[in-house]
Amino acid sequence: MSADIAIELLGASRVALAGKVLGLVGYGALGREIARRAVARGMEVLYADLEPSAGPHRRVTLGELLEQSDFVIPLADAPAIATLVPRLKPGACLVDYLGHIKNLALV
Repeated sequence: MSADIAIELLGASRVALAGKVLGLVGYGALGREIARRAVARGMEVLYADLEPSAGPHRRVTLGELLEQSDFVIPLADAPAIATLVPRLKPGACLVDYLGHIKNLALV
């Protein structure tokens, strides 16, 4: 999958992306490319990863990411995200870009 598709998914929400916070769970090559494109659309980017990465984006804990982000994209195999959904910022959107979250019922 490409970074373009991830940004298109965000745009499909019909919410202006500028000024919103994107949280990336995992910050490998794909995460950095999505971050670059999100910043080009005026978004702030946070990431949660085991290793810090050089770059302009702020590394935070997974809990902080869930509490602060308007959009969350899990890019790492993160089954714990399903258990942390209640901690999402009110109105936040969880984008299951890579299909890591299965059988999750949000009420």
